[in-house]
Amino acid sequence: MDIPDPWDFGVFCERLQERRGRSLEVLPILPVRTGFPNGLFLPSDTVDRIYTVEGMTPYHREHIALHEIGHLLLGHEECGLDVMELAPIFFPHLDPALVKMVLGRSEYSNPQEQQVEYFASLVMAQVDERRMPRTVEDPDIAEVLGRLEASWGHSPWQR
Repeated sequence: MDIPDPWDFGVFCERLQERRGRSLEVLPILPVRTGFPNGLFLPSDTVDRIYTVEGMTPYHREHIALHEIGHLLLGHEECGLDVMELAPIFFPHLDPALVKMVLGRSEYSNPQEQQVEYFASLVMAQVDERRMPRTVEDPDIAEVLGRLEASWGHSPWQR
């Protein structure tokens, strides 16, 4: 993946569009209910749409969008939500049962979710490496951060 340095999510999406030869739109949606996913993807013949729930921090929104982009890059064809869950978002004035009857049903695949979460985490790890300062002025803070990083398997902190 061509990850911009410095990180810029908009540039990342532009490069992805160019590479795939398809439009990519990242759009906000309102939360439907508690427990509803924070993001979803809907590919079409001409454009791929990524939806993220409004009200997230930019970091969280980017991670969610990358998770959904992972679905697209891995060729997943279903967003993982039942038509009954999608109906209130895209057809708020129609009876969800009618929408289900017209559009059918999709299945959720846990291994696919694991794959795309791993993809999003890998990209964000690269982003974090680029965003993270490599020096810390306060030696006490550097020591604490160094111990935390060492417990996770690496320590980029310097005094």
